[in-house]
Amino acid sequence: MKHFWIVGQLVGNQVTEASAELLGSLHELAVEQLAEVAVVLVGSDLKMRAPTLGRMGQPMTILIESENLKNRDTEVVGREVADLAAKRKPELIITPHNQWGLEVAAKISARTKNPLVTDVQSISAREDGFIAERYAFGGQILSKVWTPHSSVL
Repeated sequence: MKHFWIVGQLVGNQVTEASAELLGSLHELAVEQLAEVAVVLVGSDLKMRAPTLGRMGQPMTILIESENLKNRDTEVVGREVADLAAKRKPELIITPHNQWGLEVAAKISARTKNPLVTDVQSISAREDGFIAERYAFGGQILSKVWTPHSSVL
């Protein structure tokens, strides 16, 4: 089975709306690819957050939890997710499209040596990887970028 991960951003005790929206965005591709989608949360005191994701329709949550991870800065989140990805090998890792998500994605990509595509508007699957559509040249052109499996978006 294929695995798609969404790295969830937490602000205070809540999963951000940007993270929750990714669940809906990835649903169709996951069904088409027979993939399991998991939300990955990094921090401390996370067990109480998993039921919230369940109510949002997310059955699988991966918790990387330690008191040492309390601050959830991008360096720590990127390192922890990348280390787990090196072991579990998800096909796709997606982060929210905001400053935090871009920083985390860059850290994961650098540590795992997997390709990184930012500013993705849509994604589709091919047998040999994914096609990500993204705007370029200040939003003037919608370009298609091929990326292999094990990519960070």
